[in-house]
Amino acid sequence: MTILVKQFSSASIINLFGIGLALCIQILVLPSITNTEEYGMYRWIERTGTLFANILVLGLHRTYVKFHSDSTLNKSEFDNAIFARTTAIIIGTLTILTLAPWGLNQFYTLPYFRTEYYSIGTISVGGIAFLMSLRIASTKDKLLIPLFQQNIVLRITLLLVTLLVFYGVINFTQMVLIYGWSFLLLGTMSLLRSWQGTNTTWNFSALSKPLQPKIRSYAKFTIFGSSVDIILATIDVQMLMFLTDFSSVGIYSLAFFFASTIDSIKRPLSQILAPKFSTYWNVSDVQSLNKLNHKSAVIQTIITASILIILITNIEWIFSFIPGGERFNESIPVIQILIVGRLVSSFFGSNGELISTSPFFKMNLRITIIVLILTVLFNLIAIPTLGIKGVAISNVITLLLLNSLRSAFLLYKSEIVPIYFSSILYVIIISLILLFILINIEINGVYKFATTIALLVTTILLFKRNIIKLL
Repeated sequence: MTILVKQFSSASIINLFGIGLALCIQILVLPSITNTEEYGMYRWIERTGTLFANILVLGLHRTYVKFHSDSTLNKSEFDNAIFARTTAIIIGTLTILTLAPWGLNQFYTLPYFRTEYYSIGTISVGGIAFLMSLRIASTKDKLLIPLFQQNIVLRITLLLVTLLVFYGVINFTQMVLIYGWSFLLLGTMSLLRSWQGTNTTWNFSALSKPLQPKIRSYAKFTIFGSSVDIILATIDVQMLMFLTDFSSVGIYSLAFFFASTIDSIKRPLSQILAPKFSTYWNVSDVQSLNKLNHKSAVIQTIITASILIILITNIEWIFSFIPGGERFNESIPVIQILIVGRLVSSFFGSNGELISTSPFFKMNLRITIIVLILTVLFNLIAIPTLGIKGVAISNVITLLLLNSLRSAFLLYKSEIVPIYFSSILYVIIISLILLFILINIEINGVYKFATTIALLVTTILLFKRNIIKLL
């Protein structure tokens, strides 16, 4: 078994536990303590915090990965420069997004401002800290510790806080505020631990020292690139909120949560691969880049196809556990649309990390801007006419466009194969056969779910050698 597979397997186990906790929170607890409007507000605050985190980190997470293996740099000076800038950003973000609005609100009532919105700042700071922590740890092959803190400890904290609301100890507003500060605290602790494994001497004066021209050049475009990437990733819920209401956001967000379970499982793979891609690009090893992206595509397609089978054949049974689940029934077809989009995206492997760590990172920015503009236009047409189904369809089109343009460019410039048809087709044919069998089996409920899991596990074990050959 390769080091990549071992690292990803360990990370996936952590993520699976995290997803289990998230399912408990999102399906069993939150719907029982919130209405659709409150649920939508909570999810909007969470994703808006993620949006700000990815913008305000100013591309430092990608810059660190890009240059961590550059032999021409003084490692201590480079680490100190990134450390000082990250610390300044964290302090500034907390001040601007949480402390300043709180202070202003003591003297002037901000129109349309709700107390829960203070958590956008704390979640943003926690998000910045986790982004940096995960990327730093990935360059040292020590991803599991910050991953555990983000996926397990943070979600246990959220579960405990939601249970306090359930038993009437605190209210919804207090829950959101406590979660935000917990996010900040855990993220900061994780970041400090990651920095301890680097060459930093905790030198804050490095903030005044300019970065080398090649780092500045990369960082400048990475700031815009990261910002456009995350705006593209969150534009669906932002436009849905502004064009409809929090209730619609709540219904869509539950569907998006199911689809994002795939992203949660695949995300460690991207975090593991990014520094490896960067290293191979630095020595122009196109063969290794192709091989690594091939493995990524196969792993992602197997994961996505498995979750697609589970959800399509069992979604109504899963919804039966949601308190007042009929409120969210509109999200069932949206889940199916989003999952299909994730499946198509998985065919292309990790081309986002591949192009962002390449010498062609500037083109990635141009491609993403084009797709973002088209996505906004799609949403302006689709949301008023089709509602949450429209934003889901727009999401699928966005993924297809983005991956196609990136892959076509990489193929043209570096002969990196965009889709490995033989390997992907092998996985898809087996998945379609399993899906056909499960749809036509006349059993329901827990028996259908158990049969689905058993059939998937049996198939993976049966074809284990073939899968390993693909890797």
